Amino acid sequence: MRSRTPVTVGVLVFSVVVGAMALEVLLYRLYLPPPHERPSFEAEPRVLLVHRVLWLSEDGGPMEVERLGLINVVRMLQARPAGGARLADRLSALSRDTTGMSTFDRVASRLALTVWISRRATAEQLVVAVAEKDWFGEQEGLVVAARYWDDRSPGAVSVA
Repeated sequence: MRSRTPVTVGVLVFSVVVGAMALEVLLYRLYLPPPHERPSFEAEPRVLLVHRVLWLSEDGGPMEVERLGLINVVRMLQARPAGGARLADRLSALSRDTTGMSTFDRVASRLALTVWISRRATAEQLVVAVAEKDWFGEQEGLVVAARYWDDRSPGAVSVA
């Protein structure tokens, strides 16, 4: 009598992979915000020193965005998540008003948008978009904050 263990394991692995891909499609269809609520990215953003510091403070490592999916999105919970995952999640949180949504809908929407951002933005586009939308002290956006706090443009800020 032959063992069915290899076939059973193969079917199980296939089911998990197909199920994860189907869940990702379902998540996108149900929770990805419409195009006008998604962040837009500059074609070729000018990356300044302060943008690189922002990248290093959030994600560290080389400026490369790793494409996220439901299969590897668990890496966001690790101490050192996939490249760009923290900034993609931050931009997702800054880009959509989730007031009035249930907790599950809020989390699912943020996850779907984070995955979408990680697949569409380069590291340069991502860090510039976060710098434009995030709050620095009491000021929204890096340019406004640099002028408010130091009366300089972000390009004039040095590490000295």
